[in-house]
Formats: sequence, structure tokens, C-alpha cells
Amino acid sequence: MIDYFALALAHGLLVVAFLRLATREGLDAESETAASAEQVVEPDEIGSKSRRQRGRRRP
Repeated sequence: MIDYFALALAHGLLVVAFLRLATREGLDAESETAASAEQVVEPDEIGSKSRRQRGRRRP
């Protein structure tokens, strides 16, 4: 019986959290700061930076 209660409680809390997130006002709105903060990094740039830093020794 306690197993059913625990499952019902956990699922009920998940449903409440989902409903609260789904009914937020700014859920689908993008702000200008979020759009300007995105930066596209090419995979080649990531690999070359890590290779360059690996080869250097610190004094």
C-alpha cells in the first residue's frame, strides 16, 4: 500500500511541476540578451585550442 502512495505522490508532484512550467508567461519568448549570448563554435576550433594548450609547459 505504501508503494502505491509513493508512486502516486511522485507522479503527482511531477504533474504539478510540469503544469507550472507549461503555464509560464515567458516560456516561448526569446529576449535580445539570450539571442546575442549564443555563440557558434566550430569543432575544429575547439580541438585546436586544446591541442595548443596541451603542448605548452608552465614555468
